Amino acid sequence: MILDSPIVEPSSQAAAGRRLNDLFWHGEPDTSMLVPRTKRLIEQGTTSTQEAGFPLQLLYEFGGLPAIEAMLTLLEQGKGRRLWKWIIKLGNREITTPSPFTMEVDLAGEIAFRELNFAAPPSDCRDEPLSPSNAFVEIADKFSPFEREPFALRAELPTFTWPLLVVSGDRDIRAPRATAAEIVTLAPNGVLIEVREHGHSALDTAQELALQIMRDLRDYLAASDSSTRPPLPHDPTASPSLMSRIISTRLALARALPARLS
Repeated sequence: MILDSPIVEPSSQAAAGRRLNDLFWHGEPDTSMLVPRTKRLIEQGTTSTQEAGFPLQLLYEFGGLPAIEAMLTLLEQGKGRRLWKWIIKLGNREITTPSPFTMEVDLAGEIAFRELNFAAPPSDCRDEPLSPSNAFVEIADKFSPFEREPFALRAELPTFTWPLLVVSGDRDIRAPRATAAEIVTLAPNGVLIEVREHGHSALDTAQELALQIMRDLRDYLAASDSSTRPPLPHDPTASPSLMSRIISTRLALARALPARLS
């Protein structure tokens, strides 16, 4: 079994919010220099805590810290507003417009809202002002209200005695690495595949890598002798996705254009 960017309970939205704020509101060793710049832009009214969460998430997942730093620099220079608004629209469109085989919210939404509580409002905690996305709350009336999980996944994971690979991007905010590590700890035969330079869902944004992981697991299971088994993937690096290249191009274009066009 392969789990790609998994979550384990209805509080996944809260976990994503905590991860986002840990990175860009409180700061970690790699992001501490970005925190005062983000807060300054909010204090100046260039953006807001309600607005900034999703763009920061998307830029980090697809472009890493260089993309965030480039975007903040543009905003500090009075540029990049069109790019910023475009990123916000991307988040809303992903949730409101079904994309076959990628983000079929019209099909998966019922599970997300009824069983995983995707309609939970963003945290009102002053220590977690940034929210990954408010769009889920806005479309909640299209689906059944939250009831409960059909089963407790944490309690079930110790019974997963088959080989289990858990794929986790090092820049995944929506399904943080800590969740993937917990699953591997609870499942007897769990193996964590830590993907470098990657955000959320290899199946969506790093398909060739996802296919290679599938092939590696197939070959591993097909080997009859444990001494001849090929190794499972270790510390792979994702190639830049189409969205990563688009964001990089849009950032370069915003730097070159005058403020009113960027």
